[in-house]
Amino acid sequence: MKCPKCGRFSKELLVTENDGSVVVYSNCAYCGKILMDEERGAMSSGTHNYTKYLLVVLLFLIVLLSGLSWVLYDRLSEHQKLTSDLELRFSELYDNYLVLINTTTSVKDYYEELQGMYNALKKEYENLNEIYVAVSNEKLNVEKELYEIINFKKSIIFEDNKTIYLSAVDNITLTYDSPYAGYISVNYTSSGEIVFWFGSPVTDEKYYARYPAFPNTTKQGSIKIPVCSITYVYIINPNNELDVTINLDIKYFY
Repeated sequence: MKCPKCGRFSKELLVTENDGSVVVYSNCAYCGKILMDEERGAMSSGTHNYTKYLLVVLLFLIVLLSGLSWVLYDRLSEHQKLTSDLELRFSELYDNYLVLINTTTSVKDYYEELQGMYNALKKEYENLNEIYVAVSNEKLNVEKELYEIINFKKSIIFEDNKTIYLSAVDNITLTYDSPYAGYISVNYTSSGEIVFWFGSPVTDEKYYARYPAFPNTTKQGSIKIPVCSITYVYIINPNNELDVTINLDIKYFY
């Protein structure tokens, strides 16, 4: 048998009591003689206490595990709820993302359409601006020309130091195109006496002005005569004996 105290092998010792009962002892070489029933009773009592201790510890562990399980369950519930909220929020954000993608695509298409319209309008504006500049320049030119016409600032030189030879009692007719109403300026010098007549188809081919006035003649001077349409300048040498040489400048103002 084993010693109930040290666990070593010991001899079993049976002792008969006065009342005839048999008592079992453990005769251990190290622990001595030990009554097995007392030790067993002590062991039984210790075992009972240990069992109660284990039950308390087990109950405590059960309560602790129950509390932890509840806490974990609550945390898991909160986590699951948070996960559901996050999934819902993610779904909403994803839907918003798709809406933004579609909106961005629509805005991009609209922007490209507006860009095309802008480029077309810009080109049209540039064309209109070019037309405007050209019309403005033409307007300025027309206004300038109108001013010059109204104030007789435009001019054409018909003759520049022209030399004419007329024999005695000879004449010459000079014809000029003067389409606008205006006047001609005649500057002349002559070696002899001469006479000027001025005419036009407007006056039915009749001469409407004589210079100088009858019966005078002239050798040099300056004349300004109103004209319109075609102008005739008729020069006469009234001398019956002498030839004349005439130098003249004729300028048309309109």
